[in-house]
Order: sequence, then C-alpha cells, then structure tokens
Amino acid sequence: MKVILTIVLILTSGVVSAESSLPDLEKTIKAANGGNVIAMHYLCYQYRYGDDFEADYKKAVKWCEKTAKSGDSDGQTLYAELLQYGFGTPVNLEGSVKWYLKAAEQDHVHALYMLFFAYAEGIFVQQDFNKAHYVLKRSADLGYEKAKELLKEIEDRTKAKV
Repeated sequence: MKVILTIVLILTSGVVSAESSLPDLEKTIKAANGGNVIAMHYLCYQYRYGDDFEADYKKAVKWCEKTAKSGDSDGQTLYAELLQYGFGTPVNLEGSVKWYLKAAEQDHVHALYMLFFAYAEGIFVQQDFNKAHYVLKRSADLGYEKAKELLKEIEDRTKAKV
C-alpha cells in the first residue's frame, strides 16, 4: 500500500516523464536534492529493493539517511534496516536501534516490531521484557500481521508452560 501511495505521490509531483509511468530518474534526483521528501523516499526504497531500477545499497544508504533525517518514519525504518544488516554500509546496531526508536515514536509498525527484538535481547538498549512486550503489542494493535503472529506465538507458549 505504501509503495502504491509513493508512486501516486511521485506521479503527481512532476517527476514523471511523459513517455513512461515510471518516475524520470534525473527529475526525481533533482527533486530529492531540492528537499522533496517523497522523491527522497522513492529513491531510498527503490535503491534498497530495486523494483523500478537496479538496487544499489550504497545509493540506498545515501537516500535513506537523508529521508530518515527529514523525519520520515518509513525512511527512518529503511535506514535502520540498512544499518542493521550492513547493506551498503558497515553493520551498525547502535545506529540501527537509534533510527528504529525514532520511527517507533511515530508508531511505525515495523520499527516497533524490530524494537521488540532489541529490548528482548538487550541490543543497544537495556534488556527490558516489559518494553519488549509493549512495543510488540503496540505494533500488533496497529495492525502489523508479523507482530500479531509473534504475539500469539508468545502467548500460546506462555499458556502452555502454566
């Protein structure tokens, strides 16, 4: 859904060529360099996943970092993911958790879900099972299916032990 919304926003922002329904890369880069957060996020996402053009993790890092710093929770989460897995940059778990926390402040469901693991394992945050449960439940309550599934699995295991 977010990809569709991003494409719709790109299509209406004047960075699409007349011959194609795909954004014109030069115009998109120009718009992103001019501070257009929609264009920055599009470049971040596309360089990360390579849907419209070839993935390039180093370029993804550049655009995801800019998008993250603009305050966009999707960009913050994508940037955190790049840092976590070392895509286009050395692994940086501390930086990853920092950006997941920023996105979670805006109720980004995937960021909340990823923070569950940070709190449960004590990865660059103090290990705290109550916070781990809180962020997982928050993500589930906001509709994130992965969080719902994990929460149910944890609850089922807990009931089985009692």
